Amino acid sequence: MENLWMIFSYIIIFAVLIFSFDDLFIDFIAMVFNLKPKKVKDEQLSLMHSMPQKRVAIMIANWHEADIIERMIHGNVGRIDYLNYDIFLGVYPNDVETVAAALRLESMYEMVHVVINTKPGPTSKGQMLNEIIHNITSIEIKDKKFYDVFMLQDSEDIIHPLSLKLVNFEMEDVDFLQTPVFSLPTRWTDLTRAIYIDEFTEYHTKDMLVRSFLKGGVPSAGVGTAMSHLFVSEIQLLQKGELLKEDTLTEDYHLGLMAQRLGYDSKFVCSYVQKKNHIDYIATREYFPASTPTSIRQKTRWTLGISFQGYDNLKWSKTLSENYFLWRDRRSFLNGILILCSYILTISYVSYYFINDSWPKFLGSDQMLWAALSTNFYLMAIRLVQRFRLVSELNGLKLGLLIPVRWLLANYINTLASFKAYKTYRTSVKTGTRPQWVKTTHELPTFFGAAPVVPIKSQHENLKEVSQVTEQKTEQII
Repeated sequence: MENLWMIFSYIIIFAVLIFSFDDLFIDFIAMVFNLKPKKVKDEQLSLMHSMPQKRVAIMIANWHEADIIERMIHGNVGRIDYLNYDIFLGVYPNDVETVAAALRLESMYEMVHVVINTKPGPTSKGQMLNEIIHNITSIEIKDKKFYDVFMLQDSEDIIHPLSLKLVNFEMEDVDFLQTPVFSLPTRWTDLTRAIYIDEFTEYHTKDMLVRSFLKGGVPSAGVGTAMSHLFVSEIQLLQKGELLKEDTLTEDYHLGLMAQRLGYDSKFVCSYVQKKNHIDYIATREYFPASTPTSIRQKTRWTLGISFQGYDNLKWSKTLSENYFLWRDRRSFLNGILILCSYILTISYVSYYFINDSWPKFLGSDQMLWAALSTNFYLMAIRLVQRFRLVSELNGLKLGLLIPVRWLLANYINTLASFKAYKTYRTSVKTGTRPQWVKTTHELPTFFGAAPVVPIKSQHENLKEVSQVTEQKTEQII
């Protein structure tokens, strides 16, 4: 029995060690090459304001979003510092309230256009976005005016005023661009919601910068994503007219990696503007799930789409860099197994110590195993300190101090999500049915977009008069 315990210990401890060094490698690359968020210098900011504006189409898929979609559009239209853009709202014919809200917006703003799906909802986000892109293509052919850039956003997003100008600037050199997604400020007691602050802060201020630098493929986050007309056209040709795959729960992830495989230049950009009292990141802001069950459902979908469906749809690449990051993406299921086994191992060690007043013999006598275990604790401490630094810089010291508590909760959520994703995938394979897309309930700050920017349809230029007021209110919470 003790031999089995020792073998189990070896497997888990050294597996954790490998994963820990994997994370340390990302830290090392970020440090050596000084990969971090970049300040937008005055010269670049001036150029962003003065350069010709590309024609941008913002696509938003909606299902039961009547409660927030009007406020989302009111708030963002009043703060986006850009003129040459249109917003396409995809809605379902059987979602009467959202259709009505979208049509009210279309009658109010000339840049808002409603696309009613040919299928009743819900289908999937990918299918809805494909409907939108088909509608846009028809308009382009009819008007003989084409969009230079296509962007993905969600109905709960607060878009940064300079977001489109940054996209306009960066898309001079690339065909696929991803900008950061950060959580809106939340109370330190909202532990589940703050987990997303921890994860997205580290991922979008360090990990994604390393991935972009090493040409490992830039997956779309589903929001804050920009694509050139050239890339969109080619991906549609390859996928029988579809922009996004409809047989995956993470269609946006797949889309970003396809840009890499097709040879298009892709980039992740994390930039900020220095204000008087704070750093202002040019990022999409939104609320993430506040309850643990909702978070588990969402992360189950992410794990299922990336670890399992991702492997089915995107086989291993020919490049070492892309395969390395595919491994990091797909190991999320293994993370859940290792977390569970690590807790079992820790509990068994502690229980043995309290019963026998000593550690297991093999643990005390095997220097290599003890060294590996000690290294794991040391690397875990480095990871916590690293996350504390990043989260505190972006969100304040109070949120940073509770990272160890949220770490435990995040492990619980991610482990359950991993096993639920595996179970769902196995059921899908056995039955031959497609896993169902489960919508996450969305919300916005109560003040955001509380009133229309203008009461009637007007020219884009008229909207700038009220944008400063909206922006001042928004900055109070961002």
